[in-house]
Formats: sequence, C-alpha cells, structure tokens
Amino acid sequence: EDGLEVKVISFSDFVQPNTALVEGELDINSFQTGTFLDTVVEESGYDLAKIEPTISIPMGIYSEVYDDVSEIKEGDTIGIPNSPTQEGRALQLFEEAGLITLPEGSGQEVTSSDIVENSLNLNFITSEAAQLPAQLQDLGAAGINSNFALDAGLNPKKSGIFMENIDNLEQANYIVSRTEDKDDEAIAQFVNYYQTDEIKQFIEEEFKGALVPAW
Repeated sequence: EDGLEVKVISFSDFVQPNTALVEGELDINSFQTGTFLDTVVEESGYDLAKIEPTISIPMGIYSEVYDDVSEIKEGDTIGIPNSPTQEGRALQLFEEAGLITLPEGSGQEVTSSDIVENSLNLNFITSEAAQLPAQLQDLGAAGINSNFALDAGLNPKKSGIFMENIDNLEQANYIVSRTEDKDDEAIAQFVNYYQTDEIKQFIEEEFKGALVPAW
C-alpha cells in the first residue's frame, strides 16, 4: 500500500546471493550470518554491508541411526557444511556436544584439520549444506542448519539429537546490501516492514524454535 514492490529470488547455495548482489542483480539479500559475511568480504573483496538482523537459525546434530550424541560410535562418518565459517561452526557444535576438542580460543575459522582431540576417531567429511539431509542415511550424524533440515522435512525439535545454543547476535542472519546503498530509503522501509511484532509472532508460531527472531 506504500508502493514498495518486493520480488523474492531463491538460491540453493551460499555463494550466488552475494555475487548477484555485487553484480546488481539484487538490491539486498538475507541469508547469511554476520560472521559469514565478514569472511566473504575478506576473501573476495566484495563491498557489502550488514544492515539489520533478521533471524537466528540454530545448527543441529542430526542422525537417522542415533537418538543421542552419546550413542555415536568410534569411526563414524560425520557430515559438516563445506562453506566458509559453517564448517567451523559445525565443528564447534560437535565440541559443545563433547565429541571433539578444538584449539583453545578458536573461532569459526577452524577446519577438521585443526581438531586437537578426536577420541572416537570420527571421520569428518564436508558437503554442500543443502545436500546434508539427503546424505544423512549414509552418515552416522551430520551438522545441519535448521533451514535445510526444515526443507527436508526434519523437525529440529524432534529430529535433532543436539542443538546449538544461540545466545547472541554472532549467529544472527542479516539483511545485506552493497555498501553504497546501505542508507537507501527503500532498504530502510523494507527493514521497518520486516522488524515488526507481526513478523516476530509469525516466526515464533510457524517455526516453533527452529528459527528465532534476532531483533
């Protein structure tokens, strides 16, 4: 009613949305954490800016074999995302679950080669994040973002055998624009539409904790 027309374009990976934004095919995107964006900017030189947080998407450990992380066996193959920061985020999740030890003070830059202690000799393999739910049948367990779990018909509350604890904005997703456009009036208008009590209530009722409002 205010004359703002919004066209939504879906992507199936973590690379194309930023490329499309930089090339002018998009005006904003909304899919990535601030930490992920920082890594992309550092590695690619893209001139992109965080605008405002949207949702937090907890990562969970999922399994078709086990009901609890304590049941994971020696030598199991474990799937984790292959994208920047998400591999490290998954490894931190497995450390939180007590299955591995990472270097003290390490962040999401870690990879499986940095694991300090792996008493069960778990075999960590990386894959496209969106493909992990389909590969779950061939794995002991996998670290999967809740959005991909939901897309695959997995209920994080019921199917996740260990869930990430999100207690700050580090893991929040952000609306992102080209830096030159970050103060654009239309983007501010979009943010005002998004960050409302109505949208917050919808997220809480629709996703029941699988997605969490981050503003």
